[in-house]
Order: sequence, then structure tokens, then C-alpha cells
Amino acid sequence: NDITLFGNARHAVSSRNRLNSLVQDIFRQAREELTEGRTSGMSGWLANVTRMLEKQDTAAARDYLALIQGQDLDLPTTEEIAAFLAIDSPIRISLDLDRDLPLCNLIVAASNSPEYILFPEHFQTGAVVCDVARPADVSPEVALRREDVLILEGGLVQYPDQVNFGPNFGYRDGVGLGCLSETILLAMEGEGKNYSIGTKLPLEDLAHLRDLGRKHGFSLAGLRNQNRELTDKEINEIYQNSLKLTRAQNE
Repeated sequence: NDITLFGNARHAVSSRNRLNSLVQDIFRQAREELTEGRTSGMSGWLANVTRMLEKQDTAAARDYLALIQGQDLDLPTTEEIAAFLAIDSPIRISLDLDRDLPLCNLIVAASNSPEYILFPEHFQTGAVVCDVARPADVSPEVALRREDVLILEGGLVQYPDQVNFGPNFGYRDGVGLGCLSETILLAMEGEGKNYSIGTKLPLEDLAHLRDLGRKHGFSLAGLRNQNRELTDKEINEIYQNSLKLTRAQNE
């Protein structure tokens, strides 16, 4: 599978509903990209499936083709189409971190948990993890015990000036949290609209904030872990450690 979306097992029904809604959003965006001629990622999967269905002169293929072109795909429909074509579904939902997260090699962690939920045993060798949650999702144990896993702190912004918010944040001058940066951008633009309240954030709003950031010289901060910036040498050492472990596991 290309993408696995993880939910909270303690709230299984609501998690599945939210994640299935997210699947629909993903395919809606993919279809928009496809109409614009972009065929990478999920839009590439849609393009490939469309070609495969068009080659099959059957009623079922025509029905599935109409579904792809006429409505937002949900997970059950996507899995049904993939089974019909004897291909893998590009997306799945899981409520089992212990079982399924170690199968993933690129992870974006973005829960609202007040406690750590990801630990050394959750990652495969060579995994790259971007932890954008605040408070963090990834336990500090991972950096201490897993020298073969790259943990990156997300949600950090580089300002065009050396702004200093004091010692409490733990970041060097000129670097701040994304949520605070959003407030700064909106104040600079004189906008009073709330862009990040609620559970459904339109992609158009995200694109607008990204454009504002570019306009005012904001950019992504350097790659960080444990409240310090990582050097290219350190990142390469983690990569080399993962290669050594992979070779040892295959012997």
C-alpha cells in the first residue's frame, strides 16, 4: 500500500468515519490534479486505473469508470475497484499502530495526544519520521535507542528576521512554531478570519497561507530533532546505520 492512515483504536467508529472522509478528500484532490494534467502520486493511480477500465468492455468496468469520473471515491469503493482489476489499493486505514506502523518507511505524525504515542519498537530500519504534533508524538527514547531512524521535528518556520520569542520555546532566533507563524502572517495582512479552527481545513486555505508565507519571506526551518538542528553529517550517519542494519538482517 502507498498510504496508510492511522486512527485511534479507543474511538474506532469515529476514527474510521473521519479517515474515510479524509480518503474522499484525497481522491477529490487527486481528480483535480488529474484534470490539470498532473499524474503523480494518487492522481497517477487514478490515471492508470482509468486506462485499465477503458480497455475492458464490460458493464462492471463502465460502472466503475463512471464512479471514478462522477463522484468522490470512498475507501470501500476504491478497494472494490482495485479488487476488480486485481491490483493493490493505494490507501488503507488502520487502528493498530503496533502491527502496521513498522511496515511504513515514511511517517508523518500529527495526533492531538497530550502524551507520547510512538516508541522505538514502532519503526522499521531506515524509517523517516516527521513529527508535526505539538506536544510531540515521538518519544525521546527513539532518538536515544534507534540510531537507524531519522526523526524530524515539523511545524517550524524560518522568519526573514531574527525574531526572538524568549527562551521558553527552545528555538534559535528567527525560528518559530507554525501555529504562531500563522497568527503573525494574518496580523501582517490585516486578516481577521480563522483558518485553523475545526476538524476540516480546506486545501484552498492552506494554499493561501503558503502564498502569504512566501510573500513575506517565511520558509521552512532547518531539519531539527531534540530541539537542535541536524547536520548533513548526522543525517548521513543515520542513513549509513540503517544500511548496516539492513545488510545484517538480510544475511
